[in-house]
Amino acid sequence: GHITASGLQTTPTGSIGSSLCLDTSNNVIKNASANCFGTGGSSINPFVDAVATCGVDNAHGTTLTASANTTAIQNCISTYTSVAFRKGLYLVDCSANAGLGIIINTNNVAITGIGSAAHNGQVGEDNSTTFYCNNSTGNIFTRGTSSETIWISGMVLDRGTYTTGGGFPAIAAIGSVTSGAGIGYTGNLIDILGTYKDIMVQNQFNGIVFPPSSYGNIEGIVAQNNFGDGILFQSHATLGSFQQNLVNVLSQANNGYGFHVVNATTQYGTVGQWMGTGTFANGAGGYYFQASGGGSSSVNDVRLSNINSSGDNNSCINFNTNGEHNQLIGGLLEGCGTGSGA
Repeated sequence: GHITASGLQTTPTGSIGSSLCLDTSNNVIKNASANCFGTGGSSINPFVDAVATCGVDNAHGTTLTASANTTAIQNCISTYTSVAFRKGLYLVDCSANAGLGIIINTNNVAITGIGSAAHNGQVGEDNSTTFYCNNSTGNIFTRGTSSETIWISGMVLDRGTYTTGGGFPAIAAIGSVTSGAGIGYTGNLIDILGTYKDIMVQNQFNGIVFPPSSYGNIEGIVAQNNFGDGILFQSHATLGSFQQNLVNVLSQANNGYGFHVVNATTQYGTVGQWMGTGTFANGAGGYYFQASGGGSSSVNDVRLSNINSSGDNNSCINFNTNGEHNQLIGGLLEGCGTGSGA
């Protein structure tokens, strides 16, 4: 099955029982309860509202455009609060919606793929759930101000052109990206209990741009080969605190910083607990905590536990915080000042 401009065409693979709970008005599989699937339903999560059945670009022989794919995906995630995507390559248009790409502007929404790593021993990004565009600017996904609580997991976010040059479907990076992220945000969004998990983001300008947060969870993320920062926490006018907890997040070979926390407000900003995070060979530096708003602007309560920084250019860790209670609790710092980025 393919995504169409009007919605999702349902031609699922595998045995999923006799009842599909098909919503023909939106061309999606509608299954609000586990009873929608009979025996064998484990191939599709029975607790999501809509299932996209396959990849949608030329890796699967379709001729749909990036614009049509983007419209279809946008329609689906705007209609349902939980959407699962099967493995495949999903070509989108990062110039859509004035460079915001696919806008997520619903609270308590979940968008999931099958995972960011290759499955079944097969190589190639089409064996993961991969969203990509070939624009040099613009975001793939953008969170709007109404998406305070969100779950995003199990996907690759890439930028480039489709190729089979290595004998398997993959994305060949484009030469230059001047702006845009795999996931960004707009407006004065405050993240509340947001979760990002099992995501690989590469070949963007900034890999992921996180909003200020009262509490959130970020786990199992890899940000690599981005033209700017791998992971950027960017304040806005109303809040300069980033109280997300990070666990097992790696940011490597980016031209900018591996992790960059920016409080550009004049407020007292705080940061959550980071455990088992790592940086490698980032061009601007490893970890940079920056209070840039002047006056009382500060970054406080940084707790780095069992972190690693290896081969980053300039400083492995830079606390330019004007703050207090910042701690480094164990870890490894080596080869600082030797990295060159992507």
